[in-house]
Amino acid sequence: MNPLGKSKKAMKSWFIGLFIISLFACDRKAEVIPDAFYDSRWQLSSTQMSGQPSISVDPNGYLQFTRDGKILYDGKDNSTLCCAPTRFTRSGNVLTYTETVSCPHVDCLFASSGKIVSIDTNLTIETTFTPDMKRIDTYILAK
Repeated sequence: MNPLGKSKKAMKSWFIGLFIISLFACDRKAEVIPDAFYDSRWQLSSTQMSGQPSISVDPNGYLQFTRDGKILYDGKDNSTLCCAPTRFTRSGNVLTYTETVSCPHVDCLFASSGKIVSIDTNLTIETTFTPDMKRIDTYILAK
């Protein structure tokens, strides 16, 4: 048998194996978050708790996510909103809240993270408080 024939067969098998591995290595669901996430002011337009209908909200105030991990409320980095997250880290489409405002007379149900479900002219974030309790907030671009 021709030794060169074995080499071609081995090379073909190697390329097929590499191709199959590359198919599984690519995460087709990976979210690419545009710069608009950081550069925009977002106003809450609707919210929905698990098992409840969506509620429209009159846009009042705005929030911003900064590149250095702050969440600004109406342009301020010190929130007076009880239970509101003020700092975050982002990995892909997951926001991990690292600091939250606690208030002495309020029993807060803190969420440790949120998932960016979609982003274009609207921003939709799904926040999980417990396995059975989630909230979906939809924001519009502030004018």
